Amino acid sequence: MHLRFLGCHHTETARTRLSSILIDGEVVLDAGAITSTLSAEEQNRIKAVLITHRHYDHIRDLPTLALGGFETGATLPVYAAAETIDALRGNLLDGTMYPNFAEIPSAEQPRLEIVEVQPWREVEVGGLLCTPVPMDHAVPAVGYRVAASGGGSFFYTGDTRGGVAKVWGDLNADLLIVETTFPNAQAEFAELTRHMTPASLERELANISASGLDLPPVIVVHMNTRAEEEIVAELRAVAERTGASITPAYEGMLVEV
Repeated sequence: MHLRFLGCHHTETARTRLSSILIDGEVVLDAGAITSTLSAEEQNRIKAVLITHRHYDHIRDLPTLALGGFETGATLPVYAAAETIDALRGNLLDGTMYPNFAEIPSAEQPRLEIVEVQPWREVEVGGLLCTPVPMDHAVPAVGYRVAASGGGSFFYTGDTRGGVAKVWGDLNADLLIVETTFPNAQAEFAELTRHMTPASLERELANISASGLDLPPVIVVHMNTRAEEEIVAELRAVAERTGASITPAYEGMLVEV
């Protein structure tokens, strides 16, 4: 699998908490930075979108993605858990600010086909095997284990306050893509909003090691841009203490799994 990290900034030194991950040019994890970073041609190659939860920075590009490719006549599947689907239908796709792309041009062949996923139930998406995993966040949320049929897998947490170590033994993934939104100095606010800090990431890695499992390579996403330098420095210290490979993601970064 080839992963491309998308965000609202366009230099290797700028990282963003608005993000999407493009897999093999055809499947996207979260819809925070699709139409703002991909060309029309690249958008038209997308075969499916997986959504982790209902917060705006993870769903905002769904209407514009649907609108931009409307003339293709193609139906684009959007996978999400039940609570997220309720929010999409009741707010973003209710026909108030944008057309209801889940029902037009027709209910039988809509631009967006909303598909419900179930926790821990594997589903095939664009030739990939995707497993939704419940995560602890301020709203109902899932992460996704994504595996290629020919081998190679990763786990993307989406937004969470932690709990990765509790499920890691069941995931058997080659790579961990995890959010780390706030620096350690904002730990109290991180807890309030159910996000991670470098310190909480270090605890997760310590718990994985304590369970007898090898530490996976880690890619960090969803960093608060206002505290980026502080977070990156703290992540560097975590890597030194734990021996883990920790890489902050940046716009356009390419990774092969």
